[in-house]
Amino acid sequence: MGERGGAAAKSSGTRGLRVRPRARQPRAEAEKTPPTETVTLTDGTTIRVQAERPQKGAAATAATAAPAAPAETPSTPAESVQPRPPTAQKPHDDDDLVPSSPSTLQSYPKSKTKSPPENPPTGPHDYNWYYETAPPSHANKTHANTFFEKHGQRATLLRSIAQFRKLPETDVPEVAFIGRSNVGKSSLLNAVMGCNTKALLARTSSTPGFTKTMNLYGIAPEPGVRIATRSVSGTGGPGRDKIVGPAGLVIVDMPGYGSGSLTQWGVEIMKYIQSRKALRRVFVLLDAEHGVKDKDRSILASLRLAGVSHQVVLSKMDKLYIPKAGEIKKMGKGVKMKSKGSVTGFRERMRALLPEIAPPHGGAALGEILACSSETLVDGKRLGVEDVRFAVLKAVGLEGEERKGFTESKKKKKKAVEAQA
Repeated sequence: MGERGGAAAKSSGTRGLRVRPRARQPRAEAEKTPPTETVTLTDGTTIRVQAERPQKGAAATAATAAPAAPAETPSTPAESVQPRPPTAQKPHDDDDLVPSSPSTLQSYPKSKTKSPPENPPTGPHDYNWYYETAPPSHANKTHANTFFEKHGQRATLLRSIAQFRKLPETDVPEVAFIGRSNVGKSSLLNAVMGCNTKALLARTSSTPGFTKTMNLYGIAPEPGVRIATRSVSGTGGPGRDKIVGPAGLVIVDMPGYGSGSLTQWGVEIMKYIQSRKALRRVFVLLDAEHGVKDKDRSILASLRLAGVSHQVVLSKMDKLYIPKAGEIKKMGKGVKMKSKGSVTGFRERMRALLPEIAPPHGGAALGEILACSSETLVDGKRLGVEDVRFAVLKAVGLEGEERKGFTESKKKKKKAVEAQA
């Protein structure tokens, strides 16, 4: 029994609690853990007391920097205390430590926009400035003159309205002419369309702002431009008006803005410009002699803001320039006139308009400036009107239709002559 008990004790000693070595803490943690002290009490019991953690802040820094001497250690005389040598400091660098003085504002030159290509005039009749577009050829001008002379006589006054909401629907493209009162807009429209102005079309008056309504004129081959009334099925009410006319266009004569014009002109015209889907281009007439006025600037800015295609036309150019020609007469009076000014000087007047019509930012007018005079005949033609005619046809996409018809008719005639032979 004793042997068994001894063996059991020996076995229990072997199988008893095994003290494993405590895992070493990482150095960082060991440094964070404060040291412990062993204290023996009066009854013989020993306990471990953890030392106080170092205080944070200025007190802890002071305690660390200057630890208090033990009580049993005698104080050292002040004479024997050696001062601690000052810490070596980095040499003073003015460039790093002293902030530089604030930089002065510099005036940088404004960015120069690319100037339009200069096409110097080649002759006395090269007074229009096509600085971003191609000028029309002789065939283009002939086509434009033929179209209006042939179909302008059958032009119709579709409607005269004062409010945008009364405009009928349309399938025909439109162009609009706007300008200050007494800028010569009505006279130019008469010359462009080639109609009997007193009987039907834009009436010329000596009173500024004579046109008080928006006048719609339709021009097209047979059967022409007209307003068709189409009944709405199932409603039982009146039909709906709609402008129709294949291969045609509508010219809208707007009331003149300025002195003597309608007070509410701006409201209705802006409704038309911003909301009329059939509008293809707005022709802005400026007086060649007086240039751009404040209300002209407002209209041009409104067109740019609305993103509407527009083009500048200088009217009454005969006050500044008349090219040399064999015969120069005043329209309707037969009074002989003389040439005036120079094409170079007139081109300079056009160039001065660029900041107004083509600013460096935002939209701009079409890259060409036309000039005309509906009251001056040069060698039997109204000065500059044929160029305006072609610009109107090009705006609505009809610049080649008439020429194509001529070519087909010539081919048919040629075939007929060959068949008869």
